[in-house]
Amino acid sequence: MQNSARSHVHRLGIFGLAFISLVVFGAAHARPDQTGVQTPPGVWQNTYDLSRLDARIRTKAGGALMAVEVFHDRGSNQAQVTWVADRAICDDPRDAPCETIGKSGDSIATIIGTDLVFTAHLSPDDTDPTFIVLRGPFAPRSGPPATGYMMNAKAGYAYRFAWTPRFPRLRPSTLSTPRKQPSL
Repeated sequence: MQNSARSHVHRLGIFGLAFISLVVFGAAHARPDQTGVQTPPGVWQNTYDLSRLDARIRTKAGGALMAVEVFHDRGSNQAQVTWVADRAICDDPRDAPCETIGKSGDSIATIIGTDLVFTAHLSPDDTDPTFIVLRGPFAPRSGPPATGYMMNAKAGYAYRFAWTPRFPRLRPSTLSTPRKQPSL
C-alpha cells in the first residue's frame, strides 16, 4: 500500500512538474497579446491611403485605390494587414463602378528590405491574387510622395500608386532611424 501511494505521488509530481514547465515555457514564448505585454509598434504600423497614379484621374476621390491598415511589431519582418478596395481599383476609373469596389480582406505582409509586400484576393478566381508593394523608406514630409505598385498574378493589370499615412506624426522619417520626439 505504501509503495502504491508513493508511486501515485511520484506520478502526480511528474505531471505537476510537466504542467508547471509547460505554463512557464508557454508564457516565455507566448505572443504579446496572450500575456498582456505590449510590444512597441514597428515602423509600418499605421493606416495608409493608396491613391492610383493615372493621368485619366482628375480628383483625389477618384484616385482612391485602397485603404490599408497595418499592425506591425517592432523588430518583426511580418505584419498583419487589413485592406478595403476603393473606386480607383477598377480597370478604367472613368467607367461605371466595378464589382471590386468595397471588397475587403486580411493578409499577412512581409517586410522585404524596406518594402511592405502583401497579397489581396480581389478577383473571384483564387488563382489570381493581387500583389501589392509599398516601397520604403518613408518619404519626408515635404517632397515627392512615397510610391508603390500592384499587379495581379495573371498580369491582367498593373497600377502605380502613391501612399500616405493617415497619422503622419506617428511614423518615423526613415525606416532605419526613429524620429526623435520633441521635448516639452
